[in-house]
Amino acid sequence: MAALRLNGKWVEVESVQHASLAVTKDIDETGVGSSDWYSFGKQQGEVREAGKTVARISYNGRVWLAA
Repeated sequence: MAALRLNGKWVEVESVQHASLAVTKDIDETGVGSSDWYSFGKQQGEVREAGKTVARISYNGRVWLAA
């Protein structure tokens, strides 16, 4: 199980792919623009597993795996 930082809250997601879908769904439902979406802080879109950052999800839903 993973956690996604979305709109200032950590939400559980099944996978990085599920996190990407959750981001795009949230953006579609709220209609938030990119500058407003990123105003939730630098952790917005971060995906963690076991307390470690494994990926980030961009506003467009793209997955960026952590190095």
